[in-house]
Amino acid sequence: MRTLPLVSSSARRRCEGVRGFLSTTVATLYLLVPGIDGAQRDTGADLTLQHFEKRVAAYLALRQQVSTSAQAPTITSDPATLQHTVDQLADRIRRARAQARQGDFFSDEIARTLRTRIGQTLRERGISSTELLSGLSEDTSTTRPREMIVNGRFEWAATGQTPPAILEALPFLPDPLEYKLVRRALVLVDVEADLVVDILPHALPGD
Repeated sequence: MRTLPLVSSSARRRCEGVRGFLSTTVATLYLLVPGIDGAQRDTGADLTLQHFEKRVAAYLALRQQVSTSAQAPTITSDPATLQHTVDQLADRIRRARAQARQGDFFSDEIARTLRTRIGQTLRERGISSTELLSGLSEDTSTTRPREMIVNGRFEWAATGQTPPAILEALPFLPDPLEYKLVRRALVLVDVEADLVVDILPHALPGD
C-alpha cells in the first residue's frame, strides 16, 4: 500500500494564509462593486446632462441667427410697444422651430435624470412637493392658466419665483433661458420672448 506524504505544519499555515488572502480579496471586491456601480451611474448622468447642454447651445445659436436678422428694437417705455417687440421675436423663433415638440430638450433619458436629481435634493432638504407647491401658489394668480404647449406663450401669472431647491438640482442655464415651475411641471422658458421652449411633466415627486 502506498503511503501518503505527511504535510508539515508550516506548509499547512502557508495554505491557510493563501486561503485567507483570497477570501479577503473577494470580500473587498464585493464591497467595491456598489461603488463601481455608483460611479458608472454618475458618469451616465454627467453624459446625459452634456446632451441637454448641447441642445441648449443649439437653441441659443438658432436664436442668435433669428435675432441678428431682426430689426433692432426701439428704445421705449411704452408697454404696448415693448410687448410688440417681444411678440415679434417669439414669432421668429417659432418659425425657426416650426417642428419643435415636447421632449426636444427633456428627452426620456434627460427627464429621468432631472426627476431623480430634483427628488434627491428635496429629500436632502426635507421638503415635500406639497409644501413646495403650497409656497409657490401664494405667488401665483388664482385664475387657472391655460394648458401650456411648446412654442406657445408662457403665462407669467401661472408661476412665481422658482424655488432655490429646484434650481440647485438643475443644470445651469445661460440667459435668456430660465426654469419655471408650473404646478408639478418644469417649464423651460425663453424669458425675453415669453416663449415655452420645452416642458417636463411630473418633475416633482409624489409625496
